[in-house]
Amino acid sequence: MAIRVKALLFVWLIVAAIPLSAQQPVPETVDFECIDCLPADALVRLSRQTKINIVFSDRFFSRCGKIDLRLKNEP
Repeated sequence: MAIRVKALLFVWLIVAAIPLSAQQPVPETVDFECIDCLPADALVRLSRQTKINIVFSDRFFSRCGKIDLRLKNEP
């Protein structure tokens, strides 16, 4: 019985730790500017510039207006 509990706990810890690897900050600073653009477009441009995959739903931003972003040396 104790072995089963330990095995279940071990598997749970592994499964719980997997998403943590995707939550790392960007290791470099970023200069990014997006004037008068939709939030979804800004995320796509930022993803391409940093070569980091950013996953989101377009429906989340469907009611958002255009924004201005000016970022200098942001981590």
